[in-house]
Amino acid sequence: MTRPPSRARRVAPAVLVLGAVLAFYGRAFQRGFTSEDFLLLRLLRQDPPWHGFLAKLASPWLDLQLFKFYRPVSTLLFGIEDALFGIAPLGYNLAHTLVHAGNSLLVYAIARRVAGRAGEGSAPAALAGTAAALLFALYPLHPNAVIFAASFATLFAATFLLAAFLCHQIARERSSPPWEAASLSLFALALGSYEAAAVLPVLLVAHDLLLDRGRPLRARLAAWLPSFGLLGLYFLLRRHLFGVFVGGYEETGRRLLAPQLRQLLGDLAQSLYRLHVPVFEQPPAPIAPILFLLLAGLLPLLYLGFSPTRRDSLRPWLFGWVWMVVSLAPFAFRPVVPGSGRYWYLAAAGAAFAAAFLAHALVNAWRGPWHVLPAVGLLALLAGWAFLLAGYLGIYVEAGRTAGSITEQLERALRTPGGAPVFVAGSPGFLLNGAGVPVAQVFHYGLADAVSPPFAPAGPPVYPLPPLAAEELQPLAAGRPTSRIYEWEPGSSRLRQVVISPVPAAPSAAELAVLAPADGARLGRQDLAVTFRPGAGRVFRLVVIARGNPNVTEVPAAPSPGGTVRVALPRDFLLAMDRLYGGDFYWWMESRDERGQLLWTRMRSFWLAPTRNNGS
Repeated sequence: MTRPPSRARRVAPAVLVLGAVLAFYGRAFQRGFTSEDFLLLRLLRQDPPWHGFLAKLASPWLDLQLFKFYRPVSTLLFGIEDALFGIAPLGYNLAHTLVHAGNSLLVYAIARRVAGRAGEGSAPAALAGTAAALLFALYPLHPNAVIFAASFATLFAATFLLAAFLCHQIARERSSPPWEAASLSLFALALGSYEAAAVLPVLLVAHDLLLDRGRPLRARLAAWLPSFGLLGLYFLLRRHLFGVFVGGYEETGRRLLAPQLRQLLGDLAQSLYRLHVPVFEQPPAPIAPILFLLLAGLLPLLYLGFSPTRRDSLRPWLFGWVWMVVSLAPFAFRPVVPGSGRYWYLAAAGAAFAAAFLAHALVNAWRGPWHVLPAVGLLALLAGWAFLLAGYLGIYVEAGRTAGSITEQLERALRTPGGAPVFVAGSPGFLLNGAGVPVAQVFHYGLADAVSPPFAPAGPPVYPLPPLAAEELQPLAAGRPTSRIYEWEPGSSRLRQVVISPVPAAPSAAELAVLAPADGARLGRQDLAVTFRPGAGRVFRLVVIARGNPNVTEVPAAPSPGGTVRVALPRDFLLAMDRLYGGDFYWWMESRDERGQLLWTRMRSFWLAPTRNNGS
């Protein structure tokens, strides 16, 4: 008779995983807020999610139709954090790190049950679970989900999804309707937290087909039907709110609704390779994804699948790969960078499953001196990921320091009396690595929200500028000569005031004539366009400045018979910025003639006429 494991052996994996998470992420507990952190916490303070929560259950996230997000549950949890922690980042960082540790323990519990269903004993199953949990816990791109507070939806939804999956496993083991009901309830919470949770029913089907083979088809269908029914209701709600069943960001929605097979397969191959080799210092060789799929995908499939004695160990490994591919689907299989690593948070669990189950399958299959090689390979993968994680965490800590330094110096500058508004050039959206890849957010959003006082709706009119050469600031200086312009110098970590040479009062040869709208105009939705005379310009840049972030669009000049050009303003961008910030918008057009001389319109302002719902 097999003796049950001791209490120490039962709690050892949890202690090991929790210790690993705290050891690595502890250095980031004091990391300051960055980017969307400032914006979202300000919005939560203006409109706490428990105010009218029932109405928010039937509304788009933040009343924004543009992004097609539905996240009332995760937003409520983030609002509770805001009520508890206020403007102290330590509370958010610690809480989210503990949630990540909890998610890693859920990965352990899931992997242990998968290994057990494949015929492993309790000790090997526990080892497989521990390996998967550690790989997931120390995955290098997770800082974007764990210590970037604005990624709360990814983190909370993963908790609900993993818990729902675990409840389904327990329900299958015990034939327990209450556990299935718990799984369905958790799935509903996951769907109310993040769009990518919609993959859960497919993961349940994959689990049951690969690992729960002893049940009749009718019993399986009965177990799957509630989750697919709930998913159908969720899609109908999305159709009602957004006019589409799927999609989040507009580009991703287009790729999902009108997929191009060749592009999707290419992105999938790149993503699977980068998921396992998250090194972004240089582009991968074109052959690298193909070699990876052959060595890590096809070769184990052939080796395990063509041997009757090893075929059972193939199923857990296949389950890990299915989990990976399915989890990448909501993002149209697009590759990510460290600055958007949250999109691979759930897919990383599949990579951890596949690696742990493959190593255990090979340990069982090989004998003699080769017996230890799979474990050595797994440890090497874990060490490599841990090394990369330490580096990325260091960059995230530096991003927090950079945001804090910019904020502090800008607050000091704003205390000095001067003209309004204030424009800031050079504030980095992301910290970049040597290859120019975005690694960590700094002020992609949130610059205006961060300064005096932080997270408050009333503050100085601060506007971030796009990257501009010195002469490209002439439209701004001509249009608002009393305004102040500051520039962030990353080399010296200094915010300096920029002084632009006065522009003559009379229009120069470089200034283009604007016919509409008038400076300071109030524009309705049907009026979102500008009309000007193009002069010698042929291709123009439309620059629109909002308090959230700037928008720059290249537009060809197609003069009308009257010699004027009419260009549409970016409607969706304006509606979103008006919902998030309100206030004035600024714009100008710029181009160059055949000699390279800059042509420009003087910067002008406008604001949007109030509507019943600016977000719709």
